Amino acid sequence: MLFRASLVLAAASMLTTVSAVVPCAVCPASIFYGGLTRTLTLAFESSVVGYIQCNYDTPAISGFNPYCVYTNLNGALYGSNTNGACPTTATLTTETSGPCTVPT
Repeated sequence: MLFRASLVLAAASMLTTVSAVVPCAVCPASIFYGGLTRTLTLAFESSVVGYIQCNYDTPAISGFNPYCVYTNLNGALYGSNTNGACPTTATLTTETSGPCTVPT
């Protein structure tokens, strides 16, 4: 019985020290849209957890905000309003403790 209790305590301590590796999509630095190269101006985790939205507002388009949304799971393009200007996949990085952090 003492051996079993020691084994359970050892397993529990291992669980608390193991970190999960979380995949995270990284927004492309720029896209070519509307005849111009547009640079990334804002990246944030979307309202649906597990997705990152990338906004490309420079140079500005009055009343329009070009964006690309990628999944953190595999970097696949989830949606956009750019009619094909977004790359179909984003580069993936990993973090050891989710959720993904988005550079500001």
